[in-house]
Amino acid sequence: MYVLETRSLKKAYGAEGEVCVHALCGVNLQVRKGELLAIMGPSGSGKSTLLHILGGVETPSSGQVLLEGVDLATLNDDQRTIVRRERMGFIFQSFNLLRPLRQRRTCLCRWSLAACRRPKPASAPPIRSA
Repeated sequence: MYVLETRSLKKAYGAEGEVCVHALCGVNLQVRKGELLAIMGPSGSGKSTLLHILGGVETPSSGQVLLEGVDLATLNDDQRTIVRRERMGFIFQSFNLLRPLRQRRTCLCRWSLAACRRPKPASAPPIRSA
């Protein structure tokens, strides 16, 4: 099983009747536990869009994102927030850090906000779909 997988992932921006921008067109991706992944490309190629969808911040126009076998589309917004907090790290491109804190302390702060200590990877709870 892959820890992260996308199937025919597509994202388009623009309302019906307007100019439609296709940011992602059928992305298929599989990442196994322990693999490292670099997403590279020129400006405007969809890197940030892909990362936002992989992190559950945005939803795809079509296709699936599976995190540990669970389709993120089956989770509501609160459940996706918990997944981001407990199962992955997400640092935004615009550096949304808490003002007096630096990167490390901002990352550690998420566990304080969750009123729990950082889970060990082997003991972290599984993702549950709705």
